[in-house]
Amino acid sequence: MGQRAWIAVAVALLAGGCSTDRTVPEVEREAGLFPVRSGGLVGMIDETGALVIEPKYEYLGEESEGLIPARTNDRWGFVDHRGELVIRPEFDEVGPFGEGLAPAAVDGLAGYIDHDGQWVVEPRFDAARRFREGLAAVRVDGLWGFLSPDGEIAVEPAYPFTRDFEGGRAVVQVDERSGYIDTSGELVIPAEYRSALPFSEGLAAVQVEDETWGFLAEDGSFGIPPRFFWAGRFSEGLAAVRIGARWGYVNAQGEVLIEPQFERAEPFAGGLAPVRVDGLWGYLDRAGGLSVEPRFAQAEPFVGGLGLVQVEDGSWGWIDSHGRWVWEPTQ
Repeated sequence: MGQRAWIAVAVALLAGGCSTDRTVPEVEREAGLFPVRSGGLVGMIDETGALVIEPKYEYLGEESEGLIPARTNDRWGFVDHRGELVIRPEFDEVGPFGEGLAPAAVDGLAGYIDHDGQWVVEPRFDAARRFREGLAAVRVDGLWGFLSPDGEIAVEPAYPFTRDFEGGRAVVQVDERSGYIDTSGELVIPAEYRSALPFSEGLAAVQVEDETWGFLAEDGSFGIPPRFFWAGRFSEGLAAVRIGARWGYVNAQGEVLIEPQFERAEPFAGGLAPVRVDGLWGYLDRAGGLSVEPRFAQAEPFVGGLGLVQVEDGSWGWIDSHGRWVWEPTQ
């Protein structure tokens, strides 16, 4: 695996995946502990940069419900915030806990375990994702549906692609077009969009037939008519949009609050958003000023007061909101 593999595993776990399928990259991450690499192994720091879990694992995921996915000897289990083993490493893959259950896979099939590592839903799915809003996406014979916590199918597997439920809606794909279902499985917004993102803060970015992007309201009408070359999710009252060749930010009324001037722009988190200027990444504040000057090869959204950044040699470290190192870059 490459230099970023240990980070990629954590991101994939957050998507709730428990197979080679990784379809939902945009998910909330619980703040508190942050993975770092030292001597080829992974540990965790707190927001001050103090080591909380000594680097001794091959990979660590993100903490969820007090448990952290941990890989050792090519097997996955869970540790607590001190790094003590809670669920033995006996799984091929695991995902983060959600609503008391975590997806886990053995011998090519996925099910769900509880905080004691006991099977609550026996492995029988091709792939499984974390529970959100009372339902979890599962794949059967190449098609996705949704499972209830008792192991019963709530929405029949019928979709080649889904995203998780957010705000009572989930993106599904029908005949190569995207729409939205509610938790009963009813298609409440027709599948007529080239692409669609989950609802966030009452709006969802969709791409229409002329390849422009706009934002749907929850009733399926356009809250912001399509006019952007690209669009992201709303976060902290703003959404990144591409107008012409540059990215800026609009509010929920579609008004441009931060003029398009960036090569790339990501969602706000903790009052800051990663933006790229002249090939380098820095962080923007909500007033449109650069809080952290662009100097990084890559930058991830802030969480829990820290931002994960990559420097020129490919190593990764954590900075605070002033751009000061909390954990110096390591590979």
